[in-house]
Amino acid sequence: MSDSDTGNSTIDGMTRWSIYNRFCGIASLCLLGLTWRLWIPQNVFPQIPLFARTTLHPEAIEVSAPWQWFAAGLLVVGSIGMILYPHWGHGVWRFLPLLYSCGWFFSLLADQHRLQPWAYHFSALALLVARMSPRDGLLAARGLVLGIYFWSALSKLDVQFMYTVGTQFVHTCGRFLGFDETAFSPPLAAKLALLFPLGEGLVVLLLAIERTRLLGSVAVIAMHSILIVLLGHGGLDHQRAVLVWNLFFIGQGVILFWPPHPRQVGPRHLQSVGVGLMNPKLIVQRNLFTWGIVAIMMTAPLFERLGFVDHWLAWALYAPHSSRATLSIDRVAITNLPQLLQELIPAEQEHGELPHDNPRLSAAIGSVRLPIEAWSLRALGVPIYPQARFQLGVAIALAKRPGLERSLEVDLRSAANRFTGSRSHTLLRGLPTMQMEADRFYLGALPSRSATAIE
Repeated sequence: MSDSDTGNSTIDGMTRWSIYNRFCGIASLCLLGLTWRLWIPQNVFPQIPLFARTTLHPEAIEVSAPWQWFAAGLLVVGSIGMILYPHWGHGVWRFLPLLYSCGWFFSLLADQHRLQPWAYHFSALALLVARMSPRDGLLAARGLVLGIYFWSALSKLDVQFMYTVGTQFVHTCGRFLGFDETAFSPPLAAKLALLFPLGEGLVVLLLAIERTRLLGSVAVIAMHSILIVLLGHGGLDHQRAVLVWNLFFIGQGVILFWPPHPRQVGPRHLQSVGVGLMNPKLIVQRNLFTWGIVAIMMTAPLFERLGFVDHWLAWALYAPHSSRATLSIDRVAITNLPQLLQELIPAEQEHGELPHDNPRLSAAIGSVRLPIEAWSLRALGVPIYPQARFQLGVAIALAKRPGLERSLEVDLRSAANRFTGSRSHTLLRGLPTMQMEADRFYLGALPSRSATAIE
């Protein structure tokens, strides 16, 4: 994963690192701008602090609005630091990008909804910029990219993806190619859906081998271009931040992996950029902490299916096997919901019974399913955090509103089995039962005190 690892490609590597830093900073600012509501104090969607809070100590881990503004400011300054690093990357200024990582961590204390995969990625890249030489940084950044693609591909090799999101992708592709939706039977569409994770795995292989890196870079451009078409306007119509992150991966693939054009340089130049560290042991020893963070990020997905690592932090992207909570409410209590959530309830649910895919819930006559996924998109411009723990916290925030304590019901679902798609279900009715269940999670599942004041 190196630029030929020879002296005559060193200047190319240093230039590549500078361009990559600027590119990451610009992309980060764009994504922060598109999702700005998520990063500031807000009262349009419940905030669920990251660290464990219990019903016995509900006052623990509460972050005030000024501290949230401070964390948001650190994110912006850190992003600017990545842009300026090529010019100010010496002395104390080289640690400016590290403010991004600090700001992201502080922001999580107030709301784990901010565990967005792109922010997680940029927080690691900011750490590389602040602590690593260009040579080591490129090596680590490439390793992160390969890891993201590998785990993302593996997360989609399951029944849930084949018959849900994967099938949607296939039908959307078919529509763009002029095929009718009936052209692909469900079994055929499910099998064709496997081409997406297999293609992603092929990209990993092509990028990892130096001789095929040019082809791998082209494959990255093709893969993300297809995703932008599928997810954009006229396709599945996802939010703009998703499209921008895919654009970032196109640029990243070119900057990090496009084969270099070596130039001869003198010994003085080689010495100035620290190319003498050819020994891998010396590279690791020099940045032991940073390499440790990278190693954790790349091995943590091993524990995702066991429930020890969140789905997005395991790079399970566009992977519908995640744990979740399905909320329903007595129809007579709809008027006690936040105004925006009321508006998102489909008319056919509000005025007539809509069968639910869980027989136990559909048996509850007069209940309505709450579209909390659409609520998150409309209120904050981001998908809801795909974790049962977080979504249970959203349910508790709603149940604490006047008139809703006994009117809400939650179907808490485990992650789906990779081979059968089956899930375990836990049905919770009423606020006390939900709070008892929240205490079972090792990370926070209770909302902040301000979450009950959602408009």
